[in-house]
Amino acid sequence: MAGSARANYERKMAQSFATDMKRADFESHLSRDKMLAGAATSDERVVMKRRAREAAEQAYERDIEMRVKELALAEKQRGLAEKEEQLAAELERRKLEKLREERMIEKVRSEAPELRELEQKLRAAYMNQERKRQLEEKVVLDEQERERNALDDLQMEARRIREMR
Repeated sequence: MAGSARANYERKMAQSFATDMKRADFESHLSRDKMLAGAATSDERVVMKRRAREAAEQAYERDIEMRVKELALAEKQRGLAEKEEQLAAELERRKLEKLREERMIEKVRSEAPELRELEQKLRAAYMNQERKRQLEEKVVLDEQERERNALDDLQMEARRIREMR
């Protein structure tokens, strides 16, 4: 009986040892599964964080690109406005310069009697030239009228002679 108790004891010990080994193996598998699940969850979080970071970076880059374009457009508009102002200022300057020149010319004309005399002579010459042109035109028109009358007279004379025959 002593042998059987010992065998019983050893069998219980072996069963206990086998149970402990199974439990340890199960706990090891469970621990490894938890670790893998945690790693998978961690990997998913890492992937999600990476995607979120990439999306944020892309949004930031788009924002920067838009700002750069807006700044370039604003700079271009500012340049165009500046050129327009310069052009307007240059046109105004030229207008004022032309006015000053005209005033100076008028002042010189009014103050210089020789220029007034020359202007009067020039006007008189233009008027005389126009009168001469009108007289020449009148002479040409009168000559054409005389020629028409002479032609009419000849035609009438020719008709009269034909009728007499």
